[in-house]
Amino acid sequence: MRADEPLRPYLAQLERLPFVRRAEARPVGRGAADSSLDGVVQLTTPTGKVKLGVEVKRTHLTRAMAEHVVQRAAGAEDLIVMAPSVGRELADFFAQHRINFVDLAGNCFVRLGEQYLAQVEGRRAELRGP
Repeated sequence: MRADEPLRPYLAQLERLPFVRRAEARPVGRGAADSSLDGVVQLTTPTGKVKLGVEVKRTHLTRAMAEHVVQRAAGAEDLIVMAPSVGRELADFFAQHRINFVDLAGNCFVRLGEQYLAQVEGRRAELRGP
């Protein structure tokens, strides 16, 4: 399995945004400034490339987890949270604190500087049968 395999569904959602031409994931290198990150995403836009640190949540995202992310990020706009589902309340909380996120249904808040902004809410994950 490739290192970016768990991120592929999130990368696909990011590539659905009108200003994202390509989304690629890379692991965080040794000795990186913030080794608590799960990786780095590079987004190719019409005007260039943007790198975002990635924090992946593999389980249900709680308010406490979201508050922890906001405290650690301290307003940094170069972070994106990837979680299976981000409810409306947490989506608003992240957007209020300018924390980028994307979930598996395609809900997101992605702000790249002052040039690009996408905010998608209300999508539900597909139900999978047995």
